[in-house]
Amino acid sequence: MAAKSVRAFGDLSYDFYRLTQDVGPLKAGTIFYHDPDDSVYGSIAEGCLKNCWTIDGNCQDGLCGGTVIFHYSFAETDLFEKISTKSIVACLPAGEYTLKINENGSTIIVKNKGF
Repeated sequence: MAAKSVRAFGDLSYDFYRLTQDVGPLKAGTIFYHDPDDSVYGSIAEGCLKNCWTIDGNCQDGLCGGTVIFHYSFAETDLFEKISTKSIVACLPAGEYTLKINENGSTIIVKNKGF
């Protein structure tokens, strides 16, 4: 599960949501991604929201990606706000990441070596 969360951070085809308020150990601003294919932890029809890495590529208070899961219906509450992939790219620290465009048009964010 955590490995998919790492990939989600770099795969801009996912929908991303920002937590708007603190929830337990998670701080406002934590980024979640919508995993529409997870019918184990989410619903068959909607999937679920899983915590992803923070914008700077770190864990949120020691929690690995994919360890906190909300039903997708929470995305429609004031607990989350949908954020654009452009805002994720804009917040990345300069020089630490490269945006790559694959042959099929999908994009991925890759952390540069040495960071």
